[in-house]
Amino acid sequence: MRYILGILISIFSFSASANHLQGGNITWDCTGNNQYIIRLTVYKDCASGQPGLGTTQTISGPNGNISAVLVYSKDISDSCTGGWEVKCGVTGSGSGAIEEYVYESA
Repeated sequence: MRYILGILISIFSFSASANHLQGGNITWDCTGNNQYIIRLTVYKDCASGQPGLGTTQTISGPNGNISAVLVYSKDISDSCTGGWEVKCGVTGSGSGAIEEYVYESA
């Protein structure tokens, strides 16, 4: 009985979620005098149906947090062969469409 109860709890209590981020990177530019501009680039799957990523992001590091504001966001989806286009918010659920978000620190 314990064995069956354990299996049932395992099956019915499992949940998963995802925010459909495809990846990203962090780069920086030295502006002189030991000052840097930190750039966060994030790629989001449009098929998730989730809203945009917001106007600010916080990057946590060993020396504290860095606040970055949205510089731009754009649809970077590829055009398909045969004239079909895959675009965020245009192609049904947006399946296959990707948005790029770029944030920079002050």
